[in-house]
Amino acid sequence: MEKNQTYLEATLKFISQKGYETDDNEFFKATSKFLSELFNVDYVLINKYSAKTPKNIETVTIYNRDRFIPNISYDLANTPCENVINKVFCVYPNNVQALFPKDELLAQMNIDSYIATPLWSSTRQSIGLIGYANKIWSLS
Repeated sequence: MEKNQTYLEATLKFISQKGYETDDNEFFKATSKFLSELFNVDYVLINKYSAKTPKNIETVTIYNRDRFIPNISYDLANTPCENVINKVFCVYPNNVQALFPKDELLAQMNIDSYIATPLWSSTRQSIGLIGYANKIWSLS
């Protein structure tokens, strides 16, 4: 319960300090960095989705521990993101590459676990997702 309270307090403080930024891109960058540090994850991805291009998704920001990675567009098919858009919160605690062997990005990023939640507009239209991913742990 104490950890939840800490997360809640940190989130409310972040929103009160950054929630009124005028530049959306800077807000999304600050949000992904904040979430990466708060939850101690390797990657935070914020993606946008449009029903006009239902087979694709585009990143708004990708944050990897201490740096931002250039944004990309990619096909949703055969990715864990496909199970999030227009759907529900998804958790793949480990071996996500084995579950989605055609997802080349998971392999390139050396991802082992993935958690994401869909983002909705005020009219309940799917507009994207926020995803968290961790690399495969190794001793090297």
